[in-house]
Amino acid sequence: KKSLDDMNCLFKILREKRLKEGSIDFDFKEQKISLDENDEPLKVWLKDRIDAERIIEEFMLIANKCIARFLSEKEVSLYRIHEEPEEGKLRSFLRILLKLDQRIQCSPIPTPFDIQKILSEVKDKPHKELINHILLRSMQQARYHTENFGHYGLGFEFYTHFTSPIRRYADLVVHRLVKHFVSNEKITVS
Repeated sequence: KKSLDDMNCLFKILREKRLKEGSIDFDFKEQKISLDENDEPLKVWLKDRIDAERIIEEFMLIANKCIARFLSEKEVSLYRIHEEPEEGKLRSFLRILLKLDQRIQCSPIPTPFDIQKILSEVKDKPHKELINHILLRSMQQARYHTENFGHYGLGFEFYTHFTSPIRRYADLVVHRLVKHFVSNEKITVS
């Protein structure tokens, strides 16, 4: 219990720091589907994220960030980059906000802090999910690159995918790079 309490405390500190540094925190409900014995859908519902999931996500973010910084010092990495949104898409998003009678004071081209403010101001509105989805669609798509361009949405100078090597090949590549630099093992490409 003490470890979990400590993790919860550290999670809150890390999250607050991340948000202060410009990270955008979208709040989406998870879509769940229950299936019958023949894999036919029985029920579809939306599930709120719970603090246990948020704690794990926060620790994964910081692990990914630390590994990206470590590999950048070695001058080789596979970064997960997220470039600034296109101005036209953000302007379209702001016009949609006005049509929803949501007036927001922000820069002509919203900064991540402006976007945080928008999400904060709509968090209790009935159209919160719609605004979150439209805003997400206004962003550039994150992608992998060997050059580091930072991660706009997270507000991170360095970011990679490291925490899911079973699910993502990019994470496996990053694991191999870390293993190489930590143990001086030769990297084999298969």
